[in-house]
Amino acid sequence: MLMQPGRPLAARRVAAIAIATTLLATAIAIAGVVALTTRTAHGAIGGGGCLSPNVCQIKSHNAFADFSSVNSTPTTCVASDASIQAFQALTSPGHNTTPGVFISIFKFDCLSGNFIESVNNIDPNTGVPDFNGSAQFSTLLNTASVVGSAPMYDGGGNFAFTTNVNLTWQAYGSTTTIIDSMHIRGAGIIVNTHSIASTRSAIASGSITDEVSSNLASQPTIQALVQDATSGVVQVFKS
Repeated sequence: MLMQPGRPLAARRVAAIAIATTLLATAIAIAGVVALTTRTAHGAIGGGGCLSPNVCQIKSHNAFADFSSVNSTPTTCVASDASIQAFQALTSPGHNTTPGVFISIFKFDCLSGNFIESVNNIDPNTGVPDFNGSAQFSTLLNTASVVGSAPMYDGGGNFAFTTNVNLTWQAYGSTTTIIDSMHIRGAGIIVNTHSIASTRSAIASGSITDEVSSNLASQPTIQALVQDATSGVVQVFKS
């Protein structure tokens, strides 16, 4: 999984870039429906941002954690995986703050290998993560927290249950800074992207509940990170 201590630098580089790039794309996508003016990120509450400008820059605070567990008896075996990504991004132009909290839960039968459950908090009507609560990040790259609840939807867009989240991140170790650039040329368009991400490994602990209120984060995980990133996109349209 992402950002395990002791993993090769190349793996850490891919993980950090993946988080920064994903959050850049997501922040642009949902900037039109989410905006805040504080360092606390609440659910989607309306606003504006850089949706499809020629030039867009996003400065973001990010956190990621993944929790895996196995619940077995002599006749059953269920493996669960719960992941969460939280960010707060300042977009320019517009100078709007875009918060977001993504949650996904997977369960499968260890014995048969069949999926039992696959849900996330992406609203099927808007394509935007639905979260009622807050995400906070320290000024320095040290801590983060997410508290709140979210409706979870299955693959068919049907409401499955509400998950309750109360998590904290505590960073440790050194900071890794990675710079990445990409150039894309297509019919009628040129796109340049550039990102700088400073990342620290973290220990995440707390709770993420499933459909029967069991805590899928009952054990602290080191499959976690906190990150500050600056990403930019320049688009040139050619007639």
